[in-house]
Amino acid sequence: MTSSGSSVETVLVLNAAEERLQAVLGRAGELLVSREMRAPGKGITLLPRAVQQCLWEAELTAADLDGIACVRGPGAFTGLRIALSYALGLARSQDLPLCGLDYLPLLAEVTARLVPGELWVLTRARMNTVYMQGFVADAEKGACPISDPAALFLDQVRQILEDREGPLYLVGTGVRENREFLARHLPGSGFLDRIWDKPSPDLLLRAATRESFSWSAIEPSYMRPSDAEADLPRIAAQRGVDPDGWQTPSSR
Repeated sequence: MTSSGSSVETVLVLNAAEERLQAVLGRAGELLVSREMRAPGKGITLLPRAVQQCLWEAELTAADLDGIACVRGPGAFTGLRIALSYALGLARSQDLPLCGLDYLPLLAEVTARLVPGELWVLTRARMNTVYMQGFVADAEKGACPISDPAALFLDQVRQILEDREGPLYLVGTGVRENREFLARHLPGSGFLDRIWDKPSPDLLLRAATRESFSWSAIEPSYMRPSDAEADLPRIAAQRGVDPDGWQTPSSR
């Protein structure tokens, strides 16, 4: 049995931070099998099926796992909640340790080494907002953060990046969704190809097998209130309910 705070051998890795759902099964240096699908709004049914397919193809069962890693955000609220809940339920049923992976550093890990300057990862949040974090490449450490991750309006992104010195390179679904705005306000920036907008199965596996695992539940990284919480007053009014009665502690 793996002890708390240790690495694992056979690991299942889940990523539902964006529309493409990923399930990866493998060991350090050995990808056994992976599944990937575009699953907006269908993760609750497709995720367990993808995991079972991975286990079946690898001729393993959940009892053969040593740990479960899951991307904890930032990203789509529904996808993150489904993946984290599923990971916790499966881990508890098999007495397995867990590990959370931060999404933006994953996207920067490979691409930061490809550019001769700063790399800024921007992923889709909601309209006119993105999740963003900056990185520079280090020969030994890979992608080193130069800013904290944050949920930002596009005007805030412009204000931050237009003052940076040296070449800037942008990657992620937030770049794709806001390409016209970014190209207009940051004309000297480089835009990386969409093939780098998601982590590869090998990258997810590598990140998971070098992390420490524990029996604590993975803390999600949401970074902003959910759209549903922000819309509570309107929803409550439609149903004739006092909005204050619908508020959660985080939305008050």
